[in-house]
Amino acid sequence: MNRTFRIRAAVAVLTAFLAAPSVGLSQTADEFFSKNRIVMYIGSAPGAGYDLYGRAVARHMGRYLPGTPTLVPSNVPGAGSIVLANFMYARAPRDGSALAGIQNGDVMEPIIGNHNARFKPSEFTWLGSVNKQTNVCISWANTGVKSVKDVMLNEFLVGVVTSTSTETVANLVNELV
Repeated sequence: MNRTFRIRAAVAVLTAFLAAPSVGLSQTADEFFSKNRIVMYIGSAPGAGYDLYGRAVARHMGRYLPGTPTLVPSNVPGAGSIVLANFMYARAPRDGSALAGIQNGDVMEPIIGNHNARFKPSEFTWLGSVNKQTNVCISWANTGVKSVKDVMLNEFLVGVVTSTSTETVANLVNELV
């Protein structure tokens, strides 16, 4: 080997050796979040109930995160927020700069066989909920349905609003009973 080649090779190896530790260094959470905005994706149209929840979270959550980042709301409506859940699963950045507010029933959609829900709920990091909700199913006295056993023995028609957790509960009851 000629001397010039050896010098160039040594310089390249030395440069790589000295640069390697800096590649392994990462930003702290404070540094990352103070330099980056976070997009708060909202799985409903502007003005809808989930939009109000999402905008409230976007307005206040930044002060509780390292670096006190700004959260910018962005609506991604469609299919009861399944469009947003699919986006978060397949295309959203996975660096902490994207949060999503999806409808609470969506977590069950892939499990109950909705083929449009192309995400795996177990692969999301679930942060929490902005409210507590209890779903209730009632029947008129003259239906003859007064217990779960009665539902199993008699036809019981339930009306629900689509693309909500109550629809999911009704579908689960139909499948189980």
